[in-house]
Amino acid sequence: MINRSRHIIRFLGKQAKLRLLLVLLASLSQTLYAQNDPQFSLGSYNRMIYNPAAIAQSEYVDIMVSAREQWTGFEDAPSTQSLSVSNYFDAWGMGLGLSVVNDKLGAENIQNVKAKYAYHVWLSDDNYLSFGLGAGVMMKSFSSADLIFEDPTDEHIADADMSKTRLDFDLGFEWHVGDFFMGAAVNHLSQSNKNPNILKVQRHQYAYAGVRLLVNDLVSLRPSLNVLNVENIYSVGGEITMNYDDTFWFGLGYRNQDAFLLSTKIRVFDNLIAAYSYDMGAGDLSSYRKGSHEVMLHLRINKPQKRYRSPRFFD
Repeated sequence: MINRSRHIIRFLGKQAKLRLLLVLLASLSQTLYAQNDPQFSLGSYNRMIYNPAAIAQSEYVDIMVSAREQWTGFEDAPSTQSLSVSNYFDAWGMGLGLSVVNDKLGAENIQNVKAKYAYHVWLSDDNYLSFGLGAGVMMKSFSSADLIFEDPTDEHIADADMSKTRLDFDLGFEWHVGDFFMGAAVNHLSQSNKNPNILKVQRHQYAYAGVRLLVNDLVSLRPSLNVLNVENIYSVGGEITMNYDDTFWFGLGYRNQDAFLLSTKIRVFDNLIAAYSYDMGAGDLSSYRKGSHEVMLHLRINKPQKRYRSPRFFD
């Protein structure tokens, strides 16, 4: 984030410089450096976005749509939307998926479109490994149209417009045994961590683990831990979620030096789940920003039932 500002700061007027400074201060609370991927507070419900191995074994075709608005009330604050679709093919022990992420921060815009593949290896009835691969494109652009200039006739303004499309790959795994799960993923495998700039995304490493603890027949708790690494910067978060009868969920979490998290999820209909998360700023820069809001809808579409011909017709 700091590096990309150096490429554009000379084009900005006083008002634009102030807005950029506020964006940089807010971004410092998460990364201190060029971390470009959006961070979803409801990401634990949709891990496939950053780990292709997380395509779940499901009786449904799963469709998830989410929208995140960070630091509400602040002009040009980050705004992120995502769509993911996945289907597990039990006969072949594999899952296929598609994810689309759109992320906008002021004059910068990123679209990431990837196809996902996961293959499950069963070790026992309740113990399996999942290996995943994601492949697609990342499109990054920077537009001077979203900036305000002291001198609109400056000949260098056109130099601020940039765009780049790159091939993009992810790799990951998950391990499930009983009610315990853990996973790890590397995003942007084709990217290097050297010489980051406004049109380049550094590699992101994710690791996480969680376990489901039964309280009684209706209530369970799921504590989880997640770590994000971008070069030498780490973001560590923890969350505990209460599940009541697979109908209502409530979670509390914390992301180090960033935010306290409150989340809730409710089953609206048998095949529709709605979720909401609110981030309360934490750390030294919390006074510079307001809370962040995130919503998600999870639609589960029934798969066609398998039909078998009567044995009398096999001849």
